[in-house]
Amino acid sequence: MQLGNVQVNFLQAMRSAIRLCQQDADTLFGQFGLADLEQSHPDRRISIPHYMRLGHAAIELTGHKELGLIMGQQTQLHHFGSLGFCAQSSATLKDVLSVLICYERLFSENSRGHSRIIRADNKTGFQFYSISPYNDYNRFVVDAVIGGWLSFLQDCNGESIKNWNGASIEIEFAQPDYVSSYALWPVPVHFGMKQNILWLPDHIGDKVNQFANPVSHQQMKQICLKQLEQITKGRNIQQQVSELIAMHLTGQTPTLEFISAEMQLEPWTLRRKLHKENSSFKALLDDTRKALATRYIRDTHLSNGEISYLMGFSTPAAFQKAFKRWHNLSPGQFRNQHR
Repeated sequence: MQLGNVQVNFLQAMRSAIRLCQQDADTLFGQFGLADLEQSHPDRRISIPHYMRLGHAAIELTGHKELGLIMGQQTQLHHFGSLGFCAQSSATLKDVLSVLICYERLFSENSRGHSRIIRADNKTGFQFYSISPYNDYNRFVVDAVIGGWLSFLQDCNGESIKNWNGASIEIEFAQPDYVSSYALWPVPVHFGMKQNILWLPDHIGDKVNQFANPVSHQQMKQICLKQLEQITKGRNIQQQVSELIAMHLTGQTPTLEFISAEMQLEPWTLRRKLHKENSSFKALLDDTRKALATRYIRDTHLSNGEISYLMGFSTPAAFQKAFKRWHNLSPGQFRNQHR
């Protein structure tokens, strides 16, 4: 199981941001095997760790810790291909972001989860999933995603969003040392929160999208549905269960009962379906942890304690014991051998 991936088309925003900082984006992208970005196949993707290392290298190259915020400003809906055109032709501003979130798999996947749409009193929340613990390799991702959402809203609204009273943003990580750069965002930002979310009151979300086109929207929606079916078709019960386990591991160990409820199945039904595929929930839990922990050790700079938490182990010692059972090496030994 991979930690996740992102479509290379999305990297155009990072390249534009680097160039805006008057640095050589082409050389950097070439070092990361992306010199042929403009000639890439539309379905080409890179892994999330690769994307985060590229972003960190871009921040070091430009000297701008707020590079993710600049990326958000440079992100355009056509960077999302057919999904972007589907979103751009939506009826309202709220629908623009809803389409992007509903079809998120078309441009990115992450074992940590997926973005969500939340309804509250007279407002809608657009939540980007947690990628904690935060460090210099991943803060820019949250900045770029939420910043991109704001750019889309402003473009589709056709005017500045500075007077959008009631809109706000919550961010999980603590206030960074480049906090003054968030003045680029014309809505209040709150740090150290429990989620990454953009709140839009209904009087903003229901504004008409200036690019709305019902006929084109239905056409593009059909294309997106077919593309999504291609990605998700053929997934057996084991793959579905493993994906749900990965999404709910952080800080806890999901149970058979919890996962079966997520799948809208009775526990005994899920147990029977797994048995038909010669598997069990216990085996899938162990295999999923092994696959993800191995990639975290090999591909990221996270500590054993952080990975232990992400894998739902009670203590770092329990994680290290399991890792040694899987590989006959300690996490540190494995990391040194595979760096």
